[in-house]
Amino acid sequence: MLFRGINNYKSMNTILDQTESQGALWLGDYTAAINQQLLKQKNIKTVLTVASGLNVKYPPTSDIVHKVYNILDIESCNIKRIWGDTYQQIDEGLQKGGVLVHCAAGVSRSAATVIAYLMRKQGMSFQEAFQFVRLKRSVVCPNFGFQRQLKQFERELLNGNGKVETEIAQQQQQQISQSAVKPMIQQQQLSNLTIQPHQIPISEKKTTIRRNQLTPASKLPKPVFSNNVKQAQSLKK
Repeated sequence: MLFRGINNYKSMNTILDQTESQGALWLGDYTAAINQQLLKQKNIKTVLTVASGLNVKYPPTSDIVHKVYNILDIESCNIKRIWGDTYQQIDEGLQKGGVLVHCAAGVSRSAATVIAYLMRKQGMSFQEAFQFVRLKRSVVCPNFGFQRQLKQFERELLNGNGKVETEIAQQQQQQISQSAVKPMIQQQQLSNLTIQPHQIPISEKKTTIRRNQLTPASKLPKPVFSNNVKQAQSLKK
């Protein structure tokens, strides 16, 4: 291959390490894709070929999921159109085992695709994802046309035109939505409460006043007037 003379060159490199919940993400060249013994050794279950004209095939008995994207390594090629599907294929493939994304040399087409995946999945900027992948595989260098498309993709991920949201942004939005729902539920629960008025027992027993129970006015005690009242009455006379 083109980079065989480079020190420590490998046909494929690990971009994301294997975890307890998912397999490893690999970026490599054509020779890695056709090395079935290597794929089995690394537990790679999904292979994405981001190139045209490469004769990569697997026997029907193989358990490898293989998908080909016919992309030319020229600046005018619209590679961005496949990143929605490659994102889904990588994401689903990592749940089953390792995933290898490759082209002819593992430098431009497949590298741009892996960078786009990290930008969306991890919320990285183009420069962050580019440098991250290059640290893992030093020969990585998407052509200038692909780099322009990656920068455009970055603007889309930042909701510059609302087309795409990152995985992290979706999780944050979900958390915000859940926190907003709780007060609404509490308010709904309060509105459903039935407030019972305080009931005061009222006796139904009626009080009957008989006429013979009333005291005649003649028998009522005479009022006692003070001295001032008596003087006022004598002046009137």
